[in-house]
Amino acid sequence: MKQIKPIYSDILIVGAGPAGLMAALQAAQVACSGCSIRIIEKNPRAGRKLLAAGAGRCNISHTGSIEEYLQHYGPLNGSRKKLLKAVLYSFSPADLGEFFAHRDLPLKELNEGKLFPRSERSLDVVELLERSAEQAGIHIHYSDPVAELYLGNSEGETAPRTFRLRTASGTIYEAGKLLLASGGASYPQTGSTGDGYELSKELGHRIVPPRPALAPIELEAYPFGELSGISLPVELRYPGASKKAGRTTGDLLFTHRGLSGPVILNSSRYLAQGTSIEIAFTDKTPEELLHFLSEAKAAGGSGLLKSRLRALELPARFIRLLLQHTGIPEELKLADLGKQASRKLTALLTAWPLRVSRVGGWDKAMLTSGGVALPEVHPHSLESRLVPGLFFAGELLDIDGDEGGYNLQFAFSSGAVAGRSAAEQI
Repeated sequence: MKQIKPIYSDILIVGAGPAGLMAALQAAQVACSGCSIRIIEKNPRAGRKLLAAGAGRCNISHTGSIEEYLQHYGPLNGSRKKLLKAVLYSFSPADLGEFFAHRDLPLKELNEGKLFPRSERSLDVVELLERSAEQAGIHIHYSDPVAELYLGNSEGETAPRTFRLRTASGTIYEAGKLLLASGGASYPQTGSTGDGYELSKELGHRIVPPRPALAPIELEAYPFGELSGISLPVELRYPGASKKAGRTTGDLLFTHRGLSGPVILNSSRYLAQGTSIEIAFTDKTPEELLHFLSEAKAAGGSGLLKSRLRALELPARFIRLLLQHTGIPEELKLADLGKQASRKLTALLTAWPLRVSRVGGWDKAMLTSGGVALPEVHPHSLESRLVPGLFFAGELLDIDGDEGGYNLQFAFSSGAVAGRSAAEQI
């Protein structure tokens, strides 16, 4: 039987998403002349998940200082904070902006700090990265998932240790440096099926159990089905959590089956089946809201209650449902508003109690929480502490950020750091 000769590369990258492509491009800038860089991608083209980012508009990053950025990646324990700071300072949002500007696709700010490509097209970002990789001489092998990974080489134990991969096609790749950037497990229809977790475990790494993040939620006895499509600013609270984790403000989106929008997506990492939550639909305290209602009543009370509630900038459909839920006639005049009815309205508007029945699964989640345990990774290089020459980047790591460009920024930044680090060792 004829032995298959391995295809050798100095740096081999698994995954042609934003982290993998940026890793390859940055490595190419650092690596010596003649060094070979290859990417293995299971999909027929690069950046399949990136194409869906920002509903096809590609929210690449966000404005703000690094210190402000750090507030958007969940609880910051020692390892997470240290790694995030090292990565984001090494390749900052400003650096990412310059990267795209120098390639004639500058970023622009929309929607309170969110940064998009000038064209607002994810396809333009993917094509730019593919084109840049081709110009840099980076080989991308498509439609060929990794089937097996092991350490070793074909020249005996005395030769330097290398990484060897066998793909589904039977091709064997060998490399001195291996960089895993194969993504998480969210949106499996884009090819993100958690393959990198198994590869990392085979090399001895601990995986923090993956779970869906940036996901919508469903509620027990959901009362808002008829409000589907309405969005409004709220404060979400989850009693029993720490003060920092227990309150999140932002826009809430009602759907047919549950709740979504930034305030829900960013909080979903803290929620689970059975979690009790409260939603405040006004920034007034209960005392201030009672005064708000009684003040209008004392002024004559000839107006309608629903008109007074509209002064809180609440949508008419929401007010109609609120009144139905409290048993208050829709055409009730302020003069006829009793104390008991006022207290019911106040209770719901300042802390509407609800219980989570389900957090959206992998098919609904935008991101994965969990991944390669950070204490096992050098924060300044993203090289494995367990296996020299092994590097990680992107969603495969145990990092998950808020919506708004923070996760793509981390993917690009971690890819840049890992790619440079791998190339500097050649």
